[in-house]
Amino acid sequence: MKTVKLILRLLRHINYRQLVIDVFTKNIFTKMFSVIGAFTIFFYIERQSEIDKVIDVPLTTTDVPEMLNVSSPLPETVVAFLKGNKGDMALLNMNNVKAVVPLTGALVGTKKYYVRLHGLPEGIQVLRILPAKISIQLSKVTMRWIKVKPNLDESGFPDNLIAETKIDPPSLKMYGPKDIFKDMTSVRTEPISIGNLRRDKEIEVELDAVYKSNPKLKFNKDKKFTVNIFINEKKNETEVSQTGKNYNIKINLKSGEEQPFTVKDFDSLYVTNVVYDVPEVQQDLFDPNMDLQFFIDITRINRTGVFNLKVKYENLPEYVELLNYSPKTIRVKIIKK
Repeated sequence: MKTVKLILRLLRHINYRQLVIDVFTKNIFTKMFSVIGAFTIFFYIERQSEIDKVIDVPLTTTDVPEMLNVSSPLPETVVAFLKGNKGDMALLNMNNVKAVVPLTGALVGTKKYYVRLHGLPEGIQVLRILPAKISIQLSKVTMRWIKVKPNLDESGFPDNLIAETKIDPPSLKMYGPKDIFKDMTSVRTEPISIGNLRRDKEIEVELDAVYKSNPKLKFNKDKKFTVNIFINEKKNETEVSQTGKNYNIKINLKSGEEQPFTVKDFDSLYVTNVVYDVPEVQQDLFDPNMDLQFFIDITRINRTGVFNLKVKYENLPEYVELLNYSPKTIRVKIIKK
């Protein structure tokens, strides 16, 4: 009892107001560093705590010998069991992680090969991979020279307008299993749009993506082909208009929202002579006053005065070929709004 009374007596003599002030004012920097240090140690220990993670990883083969081909189906993914601290796991980017089966030095036949995991951050441990081994059958590839055909998209185009097409080179060396060439007599290029074609044309294209994505086919996937398309001249004379003319097409004005200047007497500016080609099949859709958009641009002009500005055009329909127009340069007076 005496001890309790002594404690109570001491508590009555404590200046609590001064005690609170001392807590927040005395040795403030030492106390702040202590708190920061405590949090730093806490988060460091937290990041170092180990966790387990299970991920699905896409599977592929690498280093397949040049004259061999993978002829057995492969699983699309494997399951990987990982272990590491939270800090390292936070760096794990699934876009970088790949499961690969290296086939360096592999021979014809069926054999089991180990799966390797690539693209993991340093510090992450691979506990196991399921399956750890993949049974792969390798067979000899056959080489064939396959004819390449231009893949022309003639939708909305007059019949028999194309007189001839030529492609260079006319064939491509391809490798693959014998059965894949059984019914393959030719391959096609990527689609070639000729909807606005009115004259002979030369274009550079690649092979269609359907062949590039076939894992059983081996060939130069960056190979370019030059396609020459020749127009039937007689057909062209009757089914494609030669030149159309239109006069007094209004010139539009381009300026920034905060542009303090404008063009004096802007409403009197017109393109007075336009020459164009439009295929006959498209003539009903074409309105020169609506589809030919001419403009002058004053967005970079920062003073008043007289300027010679280029007359430009935009949003020209694909089937229209603009042959000529005038004026191409126009003299205007820039004034304040």
